[in-house]
Amino acid sequence: VLRFNTKEKKKMNEKKIIAFLIIIISIGLLLRIFSALTLNVVADDMHFAPHAINIISSGKLETYDQSAPLWFYITDFFYKVFGISQFTSRLSGILFGTLTIFVIFIFASYLFDSKKIGLLAALLFAISPFLSDSMRAEMDSTVVFFILTNLYFLYKGANENSNFYFILSFISLGIAILLKIYAVLFI
Repeated sequence: VLRFNTKEKKKMNEKKIIAFLIIIISIGLLLRIFSALTLNVVADDMHFAPHAINIISSGKLETYDQSAPLWFYITDFFYKVFGISQFTSRLSGILFGTLTIFVIFIFASYLFDSKKIGLLAALLFAISPFLSDSMRAEMDSTVVFFILTNLYFLYKGANENSNFYFILSFISLGIAILLKIYAVLFI
């Protein structure tokens, strides 16, 4: 019979948790890519995606119908790197929607002091049909990442009385506001 000391058990558990987290994030990424490739075009796709084309070189600070320009700059960056396509217009949602799975894991693990609960929360977020359906040329998946990051840093800063986390919280909230103005409501 093999016996492990507590350090070895903890290392094994951490490796399992990391492995499960990588699997969950991979599943979430694949579901988001599949959604982005198969979802029909809706009004927001047709409206917002073309507005992002060449906005970086235009010198504009905002578009006429959105007071928050950052999503357009991010999308135009993807256009410049990968070319202009429907899939490219949805890359921001794929990227930040997938990163949100990791933020959910960290936040839930910290909030409930349990990595298992963090994994469960990340899994539920990763496989959510509603969230996979939001892989369109829209700002919402991207802004959700920064709002949840803001809330995590705010909560951690309040619990640990750390100005560093408060600063990170305000930076995350500022980025969220630059993505979509409704993030102001989280102040």
